[in-house]
Amino acid sequence: MVRTKDNSLENKTKIATEKLIMAARKLVQSATPTEALEIWKFVKTQQLKRIPGLTAEQIQTLIETQAKEMGAEYILTELSSTKHQGKETDPPAFADEMMPTVAAVNMSSNESVTNTSENGAKPKTGIASSKSR
Repeated sequence: MVRTKDNSLENKTKIATEKLIMAARKLVQSATPTEALEIWKFVKTQQLKRIPGLTAEQIQTLIETQAKEMGAEYILTELSSTKHQGKETDPPAFADEMMPTVAAVNMSSNESVTNTSENGAKPKTGIASSKSR
């Protein structure tokens, strides 16, 4: 298969997006259960914010309900027992960028919504890559 070079903005955007997605997947795969739950809650919160008409309270309720359905209480129980044993660990380096909220929901690949915040602006997101050379 012969690949042609396409230097269009659309192609460059697609390539950059694919790289970001791959980096994010690597980070999630190496996350602890608690980190994975926090990442999931953040991503799901962002998805739900794109749905017109949902209030912050409704979003939080949906996330908490779906997290319970997925078994998040087991992760939270493990986290609280670890804290009581004095084994609390530092948050991941990317936690500040990825976690303004703590909530959880089923991330389905067939969910599709537009990405805007309450004021119509695209939200800022960032993922730190731990790629070593």
